[in-house]
Amino acid sequence: LTFDAVDGVFAVAPITNVNKNIEIELPVPTKDGFVFKHWLVNDSKVSMNYTPNGDTTFVAVWAASFDVTFVMNNGEANVVLPIEENTVAKIDTPIYDGHTFVGWFKDEALTEAYNNANITEAITLYAKWDEVIVGTEGLVYTENADGTTCYVSGYYGTVTEVLIGNYYNGKT
Repeated sequence: LTFDAVDGVFAVAPITNVNKNIEIELPVPTKDGFVFKHWLVNDSKVSMNYTPNGDTTFVAVWAASFDVTFVMNNGEANVVLPIEENTVAKIDTPIYDGHTFVGWFKDEALTEAYNNANITEAITLYAKWDEVIVGTEGLVYTENADGTTCYVSGYYGTVTEVLIGNYYNGKT
């Protein structure tokens, strides 16, 4: 087997001698500023689990990428991911005890929402959170971003009727 990583590198040298007709898992190279897309054999895309039937040359296909830094704002370390150019930056929804995730923002002041625009440059996204306030009656209140108002976001009580007041801890 021959691997042409097209200027990419391998963390571990790929296996080049294998038995015919036995499935192997193809290696994944890396390349600064790019994400690995797939391998080509004779100009055709092949699966990452491949069964060679003789001498085979694999050619790497790359896509330009940009680093997106996700600032969690929850005490966890920032996450930096290479995101393919002209695709949406996605990451699993973060968790922060006592808070509800609002979304990702493009500025540290959390005023300019990231609306799933395609990535065309390296950027930093900041997680925005609303604090969850648990009421004494089993009501769960979530504080709005302005810090002066809140809303009922859940109920953990057992009664079927609950009276919700106009104010909670001085907030409307």
